[in-house]
Amino acid sequence: MIVDSFKQASQKAENFAQKKQLRAAVITAETLLNNHPHSQINTWANKILTVLSKEISRA
Repeated sequence: MIVDSFKQASQKAENFAQKKQLRAAVITAETLLNNHPHSQINTWANKILTVLSKEISRA
């Protein structure tokens, strides 16, 4: 029982860390999209934001 509780707490902490990393990646991509003048960078940032949005909804 204690082992199960520890596993659940560990999984919750891992999920929280993953969501935090995903949010940081979204902020980085949005910053590039808003501030970078090169169109290829903007295209890449848009594609990455789409992928990250899907990952966040799954996490």
